[in-house]
Amino acid sequence: MNIVTFYLLWNWFSERKDKILSWLILKSLVVFICYNAWLNSRSMEYYMNNHIPMLDDRDNALPDNQWVHEINPGNYQAIIPLPYFHIGSENLWIHPKCEILKYTYIASLKTGLPTTGVLLSRTSLGQSFHNIEMMLEPYRKPEILDDLPNNKPFLLLAAKCDELNDNEKRLLSEAEFITGNEMFSLYSLPVNKLRKLASSMAEKVKQEIEETDLKLQGDFMVKDSSLYFYYDGYEKEEGNLAYYGNYGYEGVLSDYNTLFWDRLPVSGTDSVFVVSFWLGNARKDLISRSTIEFAWTDSTDQVIRTEYRFIGNLYALLDGNWALVEHKIEMKDMEFKIKITVWNKELRKEKLIVDELLIRHSSQDIYQKYYNGIAKNNRFYSRVPFRKYFR
Repeated sequence: MNIVTFYLLWNWFSERKDKILSWLILKSLVVFICYNAWLNSRSMEYYMNNHIPMLDDRDNALPDNQWVHEINPGNYQAIIPLPYFHIGSENLWIHPKCEILKYTYIASLKTGLPTTGVLLSRTSLGQSFHNIEMMLEPYRKPEILDDLPNNKPFLLLAAKCDELNDNEKRLLSEAEFITGNEMFSLYSLPVNKLRKLASSMAEKVKQEIEETDLKLQGDFMVKDSSLYFYYDGYEKEEGNLAYYGNYGYEGVLSDYNTLFWDRLPVSGTDSVFVVSFWLGNARKDLISRSTIEFAWTDSTDQVIRTEYRFIGNLYALLDGNWALVEHKIEMKDMEFKIKITVWNKELRKEKLIVDELLIRHSSQDIYQKYYNGIAKNNRFYSRVPFRKYFR
């Protein structure tokens, strides 16, 4: 715009006979543009002079930098920040909390170690899922472990705040405390512990089944048979792809796919339900940006309120190209229905692949025994031998 303006002014100036007045006008415009540039940039000095004492302290003499002297960066292969953050794949968004972004950058610059936390553009989608899988609920061995160059432990950097989720707390429980300061703590997490997390979860479910007084309810086992739950394995559908069983639901993703629309009987004081299902092609580009809508409707099917989420933000765990989508909803009025719909207008020819829809009370765990393993709350643990049988 400025170039065009000066070009037009120069043409006007060239045609003028009164050169003195023309020069004055031209110079005044140049002064005005310079003044305008100064107005726009004068406030940037504060941000550009953003001194961080921990980084200015190159000798690491400050109390907050004493942790640098207490670790050997060569003993670790990467920093895992907690709370975890990952932005840049344009498919998944885990926003930083508790100033973890600042602490991670400081630790990375001080140690020279890379970090699994991401704040970049055009981040590899495959590598994004490899990193994020390690931060989700343990289920199968994380694929990223096969890509590691060595067996050096990870350096966990945990901010001192209350924003850590259950999965991040689980990682901390497996790690050994090293040192820290007033802002964050550092832990050592052996790779071998990460390899065993999934199997330990399976063993825990096995123990629960053996030690809990469970009752048969159809093909499932529950502690309280009075609590309602809904299950659809889509075995009557014609979809060729299934996470478990022979068939699954297949729809056109650009259409509005209604997975459930009915009342959920509230039992006792527990009005919160957990909705979960397995989503196919979960790692494919843009699938995680699909919209899932939870709509509460009245007796005339009029929408009372809605909740929209990117489906990728509800991934509880990953298994190959499948993801377990899980979300809590509250049914305050027993007369209301809940309608669950999935769509993605960006993917016109893509299929929506869904299997194993389970809706349960948040206070109720649903167990299942199948031909080569056991299951809990839509998690399937294969080839886990156990002694208790149900008839």
